[in-house]
Amino acid sequence: MANTMQNTSIRYCTNNLNQISHLKCGSVTWQELHTHLINKATG
Repeated sequence: MANTMQNTSIRYCTNNLNQISHLKCGSVTWQELHTHLINKATG
């Protein structure tokens, strides 16, 4: 189960504060998201 989750791409949208009407959308895997969060946490 955990393996399946890590390989699943999830959709995300971020809102650019300078352009409220424009959403930047894409997809990311759980592994990429996890790595990104760790990088932010360790700064």
